[in-house]
Amino acid sequence: MASVSYLADILMQECGKTAPDVRLRIEQKIGEVTLEILQESEGRFKKLDRKVNISIVAGTKRYLLPSDYFTVKREFIEVNSDGDFLRRVYVVSEMEVYTRMEGESNLSVSYCWIEFDESGAGGRGYYLNLAVEPTEASIYRFSYYRQPTESDAEVIDSFTLIKRGVRGNLPDLFPKNAEVDLQIYVGRLGRSGEDPGQHTTETVVHPGRRAQRRNRFQHQIGRGL
Repeated sequence: MASVSYLADILMQECGKTAPDVRLRIEQKIGEVTLEILQESEGRFKKLDRKVNISIVAGTKRYLLPSDYFTVKREFIEVNSDGDFLRRVYVVSEMEVYTRMEGESNLSVSYCWIEFDESGAGGRGYYLNLAVEPTEASIYRFSYYRQPTESDAEVIDSFTLIKRGVRGNLPDLFPKNAEVDLQIYVGRLGRSGEDPGQHTTETVVHPGRRAQRRNRFQHQIGRGL
């Protein structure tokens, strides 16, 4: 784990610069790269892990998620008002919910999906949608990863990828291996964090972001920037 300040110290030494404006550029790039890594890994880092209790009300199928919601885990649990375990609840895509309802109607209560709504009843945001209208009150102990920020460098256990991203995006400061660093950085995006196979969901949280960033970085490589 490394703070932005610590990483900036190391990179300033590597590039042999001491000017405050150079340090500011490096710190800003550390923040951008940090956010890039966390977003491309869908925020699946332990220090971004959050849990919240959602009160389920009889007759209500839709619930607004916390404003810092970023990525869902594949499953969470439902408990009754006394805290006793009732069942596991699985997050899948909307179409998967309908498919499972057709084949396993008695288990439909265990499925849900998430979607973004600009004008939902509770306001703009992500909503948890239950497959079946609940008939009694209960509590969902909902597990998710919060939105990452540019100041979350310490969330990433290994800071080598951050350094490569910074060097690759500042070739004027790190001319020796900037292109190689950028290629390695781009190739490793999305491979950090917890094993995504443990939390796979067909719910697309932010469609298109990864492809757009990869294309942008590949353009930089091609132009020698």
